[in-house]
Amino acid sequence: MKTTIFEIAERMKGQDNRATAFAIYCVQVRRKVFGVDLAYIGRPVYVSTEGTEFATEEEAIQNQETHNEDYECVGVTEYWETVQSFFSCEGAEKYIEENAHNMDQPRIYVASAHRNDELVSVIQFLEELAEGKWVVQPS
Repeated sequence: MKTTIFEIAERMKGQDNRATAFAIYCVQVRRKVFGVDLAYIGRPVYVSTEGTEFATEEEAIQNQETHNEDYECVGVTEYWETVQSFFSCEGAEKYIEENAHNMDQPRIYVASAHRNDELVSVIQFLEELAEGKWVVQPS
């Protein structure tokens, strides 16, 4: 069921903004990039032909012996990618709960909409709506 603007406003009321002005709750997942030049990145990993990742060469050799899979040493780097953004922490938590099976190490990162006049206006409207400063009549 779709969340109404009134429900979003109510969720925002009194929530922990984690000391961030005009908080936006970003759901992030960890992403890995394999094949980075080892001279550039200091962390090697060992990857089998089937895509299994091993932290040490010993683990890769053991896998090769038991599963007959070749492996390659490659550089890896990791970063956090924002996949969705929410006005409330509750909305972000609900998204993770419903979609965790599709995400690698999901987390909630709080960003600020400071200097984004459009988002700041929407956040302020939602806060004022929750405080009852706006009267909304049914159409």
